[in-house]
Amino acid sequence: MAMFEFKGSNEDKQRLLNAVNRNCQCPKRPLGVALNPGEICAPHRMLIEKGIINQLLFGRSRRSSMLRGEFGPQQPKRRW
Repeated sequence: MAMFEFKGSNEDKQRLLNAVNRNCQCPKRPLGVALNPGEICAPHRMLIEKGIINQLLFGRSRRSSMLRGEFGPQQPKRRW
């Protein structure tokens, strides 16, 4: 599976990959044994959808201003 050029920071990329790995539901195979296309889980399929990744990056970049507008200075604790 080829991933396109990631436009976010290295920290954002690592957080995304960690989240995908935490939520992976792909069947476990021995190292080097490929999965059939229908066996790839939704989090891993998401990595090839450039539009989804761009929306996630946009939301992440706007997170602080959206929370400030919604909750004022009393922002919820950061979870990701």
